Amino acid sequence: MLSPIPPKSLAAANKQSFEAVGVGEMVIEVPNGLDVSKLRLTEVLYSPEVGYTLVSIGRLDQLGYTVTFTDGTCIICDSADDVVSRIPQSKAGLYRVIHEPDHGSLNAVTEHISVMELHRRLGHISPAVAKHLAESGLVSGLKIDLTANEPTFCESCVYAKAT
Repeated sequence: MLSPIPPKSLAAANKQSFEAVGVGEMVIEVPNGLDVSKLRLTEVLYSPEVGYTLVSIGRLDQLGYTVTFTDGTCIICDSADDVVSRIPQSKAGLYRVIHEPDHGSLNAVTEHISVMELHRRLGHISPAVAKHLAESGLVSGLKIDLTANEPTFCESCVYAKAT
């Protein structure tokens, strides 16, 4: 269950900032050899701007887990010292859990926007070009409503072109 919170500003390792707008619990599946284990996380912050799940090692420590990095593997153990997960290191040096897409739940977290909103987010490029990019499948992480017959007037664009 997700509960709304006042926006809380967070910063990623690349210094990009984003706002968390909700808090809740979630269960994630993590690899454990040939099996998959379920890891229950509490006080999870939700930001619609972030399309992936980041797990804080410090937060796992607070919850009683231990995390060891050795031989290119991240090993997570619970408070009874049972192995919960073994996550291999990627070629890029990251410890990532890659899930097969679950198309049923994917729509629940995919943001739906209009072509004009895409126009604004892409720096006020031509709405026709924004629509073409979406139709060509060149925009990922968003669900673009291509059926809406909305006006393509943009006050910001008109103002920027004024002399």
